[in-house]
Amino acid sequence: MRLLPLLLLFACWGATFAQPAGRLTIEPGETVERAFGPVTFLIHVSEKLAQIRVEVELSGRLIGEHNLAPSDDTFRMDLLEGGTAVRGTLLAKFGYPQQNSSLSGDFTVTDGGRQVPFRGEIATWEWPVPVVSSHWNVWLTPELNAEVDLMRTASQNVEIQFMTAGQIILSVTLSQGANRAVATQGYEVATVRIRPGMVMRLQPATPVQNGEVFLRGVFSSSNHPRVKFKGALATWHYVPPVVSAENSTGANSTGKDPQK
Repeated sequence: MRLLPLLLLFACWGATFAQPAGRLTIEPGETVERAFGPVTFLIHVSEKLAQIRVEVELSGRLIGEHNLAPSDDTFRMDLLEGGTAVRGTLLAKFGYPQQNSSLSGDFTVTDGGRQVPFRGEIATWEWPVPVVSSHWNVWLTPELNAEVDLMRTASQNVEIQFMTAGQIILSVTLSQGANRAVATQGYEVATVRIRPGMVMRLQPATPVQNGEVFLRGVFSSSNHPRVKFKGALATWHYVPPVVSAENSTGANSTGKDPQK
């Protein structure tokens, strides 16, 4: 008779885990928890980057973590702590501003010999404004650098800031339809100078070619009176747009083996 409460406890845990969970909405900048039996996911959505960080706790102990981004959107888990384990994947889908982004899972939790699978959506969020998908810092002279931000937008906006000692000399934005810019005048701060005629060009990424920001210009700084630069400031792979989280597969959790 003493076994009955224990059996009921396992049955209740499995039934609760198997029921479709309500949608968890995250505000960018927040960290939230989502528990599946003895497994807890701590999920942080960045406020300025197209990135989420997932930490995995088993029985209250941190045993795994991963940063997911559009170019690295899958967290493969094979984590074990004592008699508890979680095996499977987490997949992030990154929407554009004011579109649904989501984190879904396809994994199995093992606890004391009992296995319960989960397949479905874990959390959703929206970025209200464009966020940075990738960032590059390129030094043109020892005192002049270009900070390049590729934004998570359908038009692949790129923001370029030319800086010296943390001070912005010139800001340029490129996008599809406005993918070329020419500095017809020069810019100068102390001994740092951008000479007239600098050209910037955006090549958007497509399924058959990488994206690129190309720069041609002449620059000056202390002990470097004439530095020529001609080449790519940044390159990136094509990342296809995602369907809305509303229409993605696996929108509900299930207690059945996802492979059956």
